[in-house]
Amino acid sequence: MKRKFTLPLALLGLLCFTPDVNAQFYMLGPSITASDVNNSGLVGAKGGVTDNFYWTPTAGLQHIGTLAVNTLAGQTLVSEDNDKVYAYMTNPETNNNTAAIYTISTGTWTFLQDLGGAMDNSATSPWGISKDGNHLVGLGNLADGRAHAVRWNAAGEITDIGSTVEGRYSRANAVNNDGTVVVGWQDDTTGFRQGAIWINGNQTILTDNDGNGLGEAGAVSGDGSVVVGAYGFYPYVWTANSFTTITHPQSGNFFRGGATGITEDGSTVIGYFRGWPGGPHFGEGFIWTAETGRQELNEYVQNLGIDTQGYVLALPLSISPDGTKIAGIARGTDNGQYGFYVDLTDYLNTSDQTNVTNSLKIYPNPVSDVLSIEGLNGKATIDITNMIGQKIKSEETTSGKINVQNLPKGNYIITIKDGHQTTNHKFIKK
Repeated sequence: MKRKFTLPLALLGLLCFTPDVNAQFYMLGPSITASDVNNSGLVGAKGGVTDNFYWTPTAGLQHIGTLAVNTLAGQTLVSEDNDKVYAYMTNPETNNNTAAIYTISTGTWTFLQDLGGAMDNSATSPWGISKDGNHLVGLGNLADGRAHAVRWNAAGEITDIGSTVEGRYSRANAVNNDGTVVVGWQDDTTGFRQGAIWINGNQTILTDNDGNGLGEAGAVSGDGSVVVGAYGFYPYVWTANSFTTITHPQSGNFFRGGATGITEDGSTVIGYFRGWPGGPHFGEGFIWTAETGRQELNEYVQNLGIDTQGYVLALPLSISPDGTKIAGIARGTDNGQYGFYVDLTDYLNTSDQTNVTNSLKIYPNPVSDVLSIEGLNGKATIDITNMIGQKIKSEETTSGKINVQNLPKGNYIITIKDGHQTTNHKFIKK
């Protein structure tokens, strides 16, 4: 059962600044945690420990609600239809905090079902959502004081996913596109949080190549085949047939990392490494693919030509399903915590055959030997970079023929400067 309440319009305050809608890098504000981003650039965010927000490049930061009791839990999530924010909010009927949906177009909150229990005024909390918004997962408190992984359907009805260890807790952190695969953690008999995957409701503990249990799973690809999380000192990437750790030269007991997000196709992972113990904004973010390995996020973004304005992108928390937007927590020059958003759309066009605003086209794509540029008028400068922003090839051409035979297989960006404009195209070397 869902219950709706209207938030007074006077509370829908916009933080006072004018966004630059043509920029690629934005700061959302101090003490902001940008926790989720969709393909259109809608961001779900938390402010401090009590306030929920959403943000867009055009509207800026919009306040949508303040908890009446205690502090925030879970994540503030967004739908692909750009009209829903899924958050942790106080239900005025029960005075308990619970998973709820804020509808942007109407300014109303809808409070979702719970399991009948609450601990410290917390009944349920949302942690992950499917791309279409029809499947929400998280944590629910039972009447006997335990807490289990839960899921809600599109009607807001709750299901207890359960725990496979008697008397222990579980939590769901993420769900795939069609809701058939849920990932999160399951306490073992000692209370250790094991990475867990539920496929059609059946739980399996995630293990490495030697059968050792992994740590908490944090995100899953759209088809449910790739899971990421944290394993000891390292972020991990898990599939049914393989297991990979993402390493760092400083990895060790006092410098640890975790994976926090993954693209819909499972090809790109984001996460962090930081001193342990340490604050969430005192580390460094990374972006990873199987082809390129780990790249420090600031270096990656700056190599694409985007100015990060002196901020360190310390904790990326979400990457959009198509991989063109990243949001999270940055560290300022004052060592303060700030929400950030970066838009890579101009650099990571994901269509297989890229058509830009002028007449230039590239073909064939994928390519084996020679990449051709159609519509080139005169001499052009060509730069080819890999997907971590490293320049691989640079030359001038009048023929529009680029020899890429010696490039390793993978995805690349070709930048064409033809004297009139600069355009970027993605291509695949096969």
